Amino acid sequence: MTHFSNRRDFLRASLLGGLAAVGTPRLARLVHAADESTTLKPTSRVALFHGDDRADIAFRALKAHEQAVSRAIGNRRVVVKPNNVAIDKQLSATHAGCLEGILEFLKSIGKLQNTVIAESAANGPTLDGFENYHYTDLAKKYSVRLIDLDDQMNYCAQAGLGEGDLQKIQVVGEPIAKHIRRYKLADNIAQQLVWMTPPKPS
Repeated sequence: MTHFSNRRDFLRASLLGGLAAVGTPRLARLVHAADESTTLKPTSRVALFHGDDRADIAFRALKAHEQAVSRAIGNRRVVVKPNNVAIDKQLSATHAGCLEGILEFLKSIGKLQNTVIAESAANGPTLDGFENYHYTDLAKKYSVRLIDLDDQMNYCAQAGLGEGDLQKIQVVGEPIAKHIRRYKLADNIAQQLVWMTPPKPS
C-alpha cells in the first residue's frame, strides 16, 4: 500500500494515474498511425544541401532534379520570381547568390535564353531593390531581363464567383500592387481577386 506524506503528493499521483489511464489508448493509436505512415511511398522528391556558398547550394539542389526540371520547362520562358518584401533590407529579400545558382543551372541545361527575373516589391520601387541587392549585376552577367511587375499589364479585375465569360469581367484598371498600396488593403487581398490582362482595343 502506498503512503502519501501530504495531500499534494496524493493529488499529483492521482492526476498522473488518471492521465495514464485516459492517455494510454490514444497513445497506442498514435503509435499505430505513425507505423502506418512510414509504409507510404514518397510522392515528391527533395534535395537538401548545405554549405557556405549560396549560388553553389542552389545549383547543386537543382542539379539533383535536372531531368525533371528540364522536361517541365520544355520550350517555355522561365520567370525567376525572387521574394523582395523590402527593397532595402537584405534579410527580407532573396539573396543574389541564390539567383546566381538558379541562373547558372538554367545555363547548364540550355534553358537560360529569354529568362527574366520579375518581382513586385512590397515597400518601394522594385528596380531600386534590384539595384540594392545586386540583381542588376546578375542581369548583365547572364543577359537576362529584370521586370518590375507593377509596370506590367497585370490588372485587378472583378468577377462573379466562378465567372468564366471574360465579357462579364469588370477591369478595375490599375496594377494590383498599386491598388493594394493606394487603398491600404491587406497583402493577402491579391488571393481574393481575379487577375487578367485587359483585352486589346479592337
